[in-house]
Amino acid sequence: MEERIKARNLLEQYQPFPFQALERAMHGRGLSHAYLFHGPEGTLKSEMALLLAQSILCGSDGLLREEECTGEMKNLAGRCAENACPDLIRLNGYEKKAIDKQSVDRLQEVFSKKPLECPNQIYIMEHCENSSASAMNSILKFLEEPGEHVYAVLTTDNLGRILPTILSRCVLL
Repeated sequence: MEERIKARNLLEQYQPFPFQALERAMHGRGLSHAYLFHGPEGTLKSEMALLLAQSILCGSDGLLREEECTGEMKNLAGRCAENACPDLIRLNGYEKKAIDKQSVDRLQEVFSKKPLECPNQIYIMEHCENSSASAMNSILKFLEEPGEHVYAVLTTDNLGRILPTILSRCVLL
């Protein structure tokens, strides 16, 4: 938890524009159904994606301050960070070298059902530029027809490798 608190503080200090934009969206409940965090390696995109997911799933008013959480909210935030929350699914194109169509299709199937514990469901696709062409098309379809209470958070180091139609359906930060 200490590392996540430190990451949140770094995000607030060194990434003020995306941090404040998400903070305002959370306060006003003006969240988009899809965000794409982009920038060079080392810009804390994954940490921002996790913070946003924790904030949405915990029902936080603003970006989550984990050090101020108690009880079930603290437990849920920790389980999100450990990939142990059934309403948060993470795919990582960096670890597998590519996100394939089957992974995106399985994600769509899981999210076609109601959330298990939270009122919302979130998927994070890290390094989404490392997706096969068929996976990118499936991602696009998923973004075009978002389920109710389903949020997408994508990250990329290389914005130029993302389909323009995917970019047009996301808030870019």
